[in-house]
Amino acid sequence: MVKTEAEIALMRKAAVINEAGVVAALGAVHDGAHWDDIERAYFTEVSKRDGKGRYIVTTLGGLPHGKVVPGESLFLDSLAEYDHYLGDIGRTLVVGQPSDELLLRAKAMETGWEAACEMIRPGISRSKLMEKTVEVIQKSGFPEYFYVSPHSLGLEHTDNPLPMGDDIYAGGEFDFALEENMIINIDMPYFELGWGTLHLEDTIRVTKNGFEALTSNESRLRIIDA
Repeated sequence: MVKTEAEIALMRKAAVINEAGVVAALGAVHDGAHWDDIERAYFTEVSKRDGKGRYIVTTLGGLPHGKVVPGESLFLDSLAEYDHYLGDIGRTLVVGQPSDELLLRAKAMETGWEAACEMIRPGISRSKLMEKTVEVIQKSGFPEYFYVSPHSLGLEHTDNPLPMGDDIYAGGEFDFALEENMIINIDMPYFELGWGTLHLEDTIRVTKNGFEALTSNESRLRIIDA
């Protein structure tokens, strides 16, 4: 889980390539857009930059109406590789005017993300990051939020040890403490049937006294003109 300087250099490149693909995908989003066009924009941009796109996904089951609809929150979550090492990022978007509830929830998630980043340093446990992030989000006006999943990133999407069996998604069963030069994603999805989805995820390297952001760390809600 602790990366070498050579691995870190590859992962910086993977992060940039993957995020560029997401920026291209966001550029293909508009009222009435179909998922094939958004997906194509992502994979084309990643390939142009000598990366290999693994996937880009949105709301569980795809676009709820078969196309982008104004006012409905959606997310983009993508994974791409460069020389076998992975970039991973998540963003929330809406076409047209967001509802007050969406703005409140997105801002609460930003606040939680910022609180998590302030905690990043060697010795902090995964479980503590989870607990604090959820607590801050709930207290910031989003009491329904309940789950965040910090995970190590490298040759695999989750390269920290995982248990087998029914407890695979339980927080405490595969806890670990951060160490300098670990590269982690603080993975923050939210799904609510009949309402919509949000997602916030960036990649960071743990440093001696804090963190280095490998992605842009721009966690705001993307509002796209209808």
